[in-house]
Amino acid sequence: MSLHISECKQINSHCSQTTEDQVHPPQSVTENKCELRKEVKDIIKNFDSVFSKDKYDVGALRVEPQRIVFNSDLPVSLRPYRTSPVEEQEIKSQVEKLLQAGLIKESNSPYSFPVTLTFKRDEDDGNVSRCYSTGRPRVTKPNEDRHLAVTSKRNRRSTASDLYRQLSSPTGTTVSRQTVHRRLGHIGLYARRPVRCVPLTATHCRLRLAWSREHALWTPQQWSCVMFSDESRFSLQSDSRRTLIWRAPGTRYHQENTIERHRYGGAGWLVWGGIILGSRTDLHVQSVTMTGHIYRDVILEQHVRLFGAPWVLNFCLWMTTPFLTVQTL
Repeated sequence: MSLHISECKQINSHCSQTTEDQVHPPQSVTENKCELRKEVKDIIKNFDSVFSKDKYDVGALRVEPQRIVFNSDLPVSLRPYRTSPVEEQEIKSQVEKLLQAGLIKESNSPYSFPVTLTFKRDEDDGNVSRCYSTGRPRVTKPNEDRHLAVTSKRNRRSTASDLYRQLSSPTGTTVSRQTVHRRLGHIGLYARRPVRCVPLTATHCRLRLAWSREHALWTPQQWSCVMFSDESRFSLQSDSRRTLIWRAPGTRYHQENTIERHRYGGAGWLVWGGIILGSRTDLHVQSVTMTGHIYRDVILEQHVRLFGAPWVLNFCLWMTTPFLTVQTL
């Protein structure tokens, strides 16, 4: 940093005549300029180590040590950190201990700031180690965290807003949605979309398991006599799937994390197709409901018989009906 003082003379080329005051300024003005020039010179002399004599030289930079201001005359409204009287008393007591230990010292430097990290001295060997602050205290207590966990597991479709309302009503603790997400994330619960599955009764599950065990060891030659068919119905009233649940990783297909929905409800279009070892059928599209008569007269007679498959296995009907839908032709 450098300070350069120069005298500026204003010359008016348009004026040919000058007054006596302009040529000879009053004595008071001259004295004020001399006093001001003297004060500036005194400042430069006092800060000779900071300012350079060369106006083009910025000089060397001097780093002030970081020290804390213990005695501050600023009002509370102008202080950078506003604290309550209790917190201020606690801070003063801790600062006094640090001063007595010799870890910090008082300073009136304008570059000082409050201590956020300090060093902890070991009483045994005298070594010091970094002592980190514990951070902001948690707004919820352990029993309130357990309350959030139990409530979210009982009703997995409840939103974060519902959970913090249920927490604040009995306990009076006010938390945000982000806090609810963090607390549930600590125990492994995250907001995820539930798995959709068709409603299955105990009979459905028993028949599916028995059929799987019976055909688990079939050979490719045996499967070559079976046509696998499936049908997809495109509904005009689909599920938006915007409802989220609280679940832990790896529990996607648990019963409490699924929502039973019939795959298609309302009007729509149905597409049927079948595959057999080495070939496939044409797609059959219809806009009416698939009935037993339509399935027999249209699907089996017009599509399946052309391939000569003795068995037709329909996965869609097999999952939604209590009977094994294996037709023998």
